[in-house]
Amino acid sequence: EVADKLMSDYTSAYDDTYYAWGGASTGPTKDKTGSYIRIDGPRLWIELTVQGGIVIRGKTHYHTIFHDKTFDYGGQF
Repeated sequence: EVADKLMSDYTSAYDDTYYAWGGASTGPTKDKTGSYIRIDGPRLWIELTVQGGIVIRGKTHYHTIFHDKTFDYGGQF
């Protein structure tokens, strides 16, 4: 029930949601260190970045963050 309400809120805001990336001019690349994606809407904020391995060199890994701007830091959830 909670998930359905959240998904409805997020999808109804598509027209006011923006997608951006940094890295290659052709778009983000899953194995290219430094690729960055951001999805930013009225409530939703998602970031993903591709990082090079430190412990396992030569392998990439991903960092992601998700925020619901109305529920940040506990909000009213």
